[in-house]
Amino acid sequence: MPPPIDVPKTPGKLSTRGEYFTTILPGLLAFLAKYNADFLYYQVWPTEDADIRLKIAKQEEQATSIDVIEQARTEEFCSPQQQALARRVSGIALDGDKDVPAPTPTLFPKSSTTAWGMIALQKALHGYMKAIAGTDHAFLLDDVCVTDDMCGSKAFEAINDYMAPKNDETKREVKSDYDDHLASLTPRSSLPKFLADLLRLGRTKQLYFQETPSKIVIMEDMIAQMKLVDGPDKGSGWTNEITTWRLELAADKLKKEFTDGAIVGHFEKKLRSIESNYERAKAHAKKTGAKMFQKVYQDGDGHRGYKALAARKYDKPCSWCLENLGKEFYGHSFDECNNKKKKPPDGVPPDKGGGRACHLCGAGRDGTAFHPASACPKAADFKAFVQQRAHLVDSIVEINKERAAAAPAAAGADAQYFTYDER
Repeated sequence: MPPPIDVPKTPGKLSTRGEYFTTILPGLLAFLAKYNADFLYYQVWPTEDADIRLKIAKQEEQATSIDVIEQARTEEFCSPQQQALARRVSGIALDGDKDVPAPTPTLFPKSSTTAWGMIALQKALHGYMKAIAGTDHAFLLDDVCVTDDMCGSKAFEAINDYMAPKNDETKREVKSDYDDHLASLTPRSSLPKFLADLLRLGRTKQLYFQETPSKIVIMEDMIAQMKLVDGPDKGSGWTNEITTWRLELAADKLKKEFTDGAIVGHFEKKLRSIESNYERAKAHAKKTGAKMFQKVYQDGDGHRGYKALAARKYDKPCSWCLENLGKEFYGHSFDECNNKKKKPPDGVPPDKGGGRACHLCGAGRDGTAFHPASACPKAADFKAFVQQRAHLVDSIVEINKERAAAAPAAAGADAQYFTYDER
């Protein structure tokens, strides 16, 4: 006989619908999966995944077969032949026991120690749901008797109908919650928290509409909204950060495999980096009185993020800084400039721009005339290259969406998630 099923005493408590979908249901599914009883979960929340449907069909058949075998074994053990034999062996034979033929040897194999029958699984599920209901929601199980053959499934349905009723009105509400939250994204939103809330609402939506569970689809919805908020005419901010993240992900996937959860975690890490850079820029702006706007920068260590720019005191930038440093400073004039008073590095005359060079073409090195990147003749070619890469990334996104929709078994999995290889 298999060991008794250990039902946790405190698996969770019913509170809100969000808590029910993010904590209670995943915990219940993990508990049932431990005893090969996933089919009890999918009886209430059906799925269109062919692999899962095949697995739960085998599980249900196995659980039912175990009960049939156990019932047959019990009937054989308590048969009249077995009882007559037991009385004869014990010396308390009754009249007629000698005429009863000896029982035939059992043909049943030994009981499995790793498989449970339907009755045992139903009682375990009933105990689990009873622990979830607690004293505050015990009334939900008043009409469910533990002696019922389907007590666990009935208890699950009773609690599920209370927390997540399946009707058209609730479906509309779930979809509206997801769409409204997605549309509420603004430049001031906390991106990591927004993603966490969107994943929770998206999972609820996928359950209600029997969609293939996929974090990738939800993540791509957020990315599309971020680009929409950033604006199609902007060349900085979230759009550039997303492009950078996709290229970083493609490079990392050459080193190791990524699951759906790992891809979303990689994206969340990028969002936290954006958030951290924004907060640092915000603190700097508050300290210096600078005016902030979203602009991507990259320092010498390769860190990227938002930069707080000084408030414009003059309409034109300082001519000395523009000519010698290649930077546009609007906070001071030529007469107020302190940069021209600073001593340049040894051996570099001040009129050479402090040894600086255009970071696009290198003008300024080897005695050539220096010019800022904004005035570089190759600026147009560089801009065209950046736009070409952005267009390529957008094409990859569309391919990923199509493959995720066409792969019901594993939407967005590594085999389905297209990346760009520059080799």
